[in-house]
Amino acid sequence: MYGRPSPVFGAQDPRSPKTLGYASDDHAAPLAVFHFGAAEGAPSARLLAFRSGDALFEASLGFTPLGDAVADAHLRRPR
Repeated sequence: MYGRPSPVFGAQDPRSPKTLGYASDDHAAPLAVFHFGAAEGAPSARLLAFRSGDALFEASLGFTPLGDAVADAHLRRPR
């Protein structure tokens, strides 16, 4: 559907955490960005969150159910 990402932040290994960004030919259009976490037993890295749009960060960020669980666990960790 999307083809090759414009930028890749992270390792090329499909099981490693990374962030993929997709840009269109319209330079005024926002990037679509997908954040993946480590595979942890899955065959490939798992989608945690996505961002698209030019709204403020919190308004343009969405979490998958797994991403919500990871974020909740991170917030509960003692510091």
